[in-house]
Amino acid sequence: MFSSCAPTVLRTSPPLEGQGRDPALFERLSSLGFDTSTLCLDNDEAARVATARTVEQAARATRSPALFVVDPKRLGPAKDPDA
Repeated sequence: MFSSCAPTVLRTSPPLEGQGRDPALFERLSSLGFDTSTLCLDNDEAARVATARTVEQAARATRSPALFVVDPKRLGPAKDPDA
């Protein structure tokens, strides 16, 4: 599979904040051979909501890579530079 590949950054449109991701995204990643995926979003309320929704959608997928989530508390005061 892709476990030894360099990290892949998936740009999403629309952004995750407030949207969550459809389970089909995780099913597609799995079908492409991804074993794991790491979610790391900003340390603000919108990102925390998006993280929860994204984890929920990954759990609803029929197949999904293992999803690792970086705890926003570990990011300290980091904030979205576009905000």
